Amino acid sequence: MLHLLENVFAKHPNKFEVILVENGADRAYPETFETALLMGEDILELVGASPLDAQSMAEVFRDASESAELSEKLATRSTTSLANK
Repeated sequence: MLHLLENVFAKHPNKFEVILVENGADRAYPETFETALLMGEDILELVGASPLDAQSMAEVFRDASESAELSEKLATRSTTSLANK
């Protein structure tokens, strides 16, 4: 299976997900933060969480991450602003 994945990716790097599904994968995801959240939702459902609960948990994580990113940007901006005075 690993050999198949290596060949598919080498031949079709922009169509990797489509080709995986065509070759029998149940699901395929592009690599992004949002994809990690979607995969997390699927895993939560596989271990017994309801779809609504899984989605809610992903949204909480997404919101916390976005809030942390905003806080980091504001802190960096404040530090830069103070250094320029």
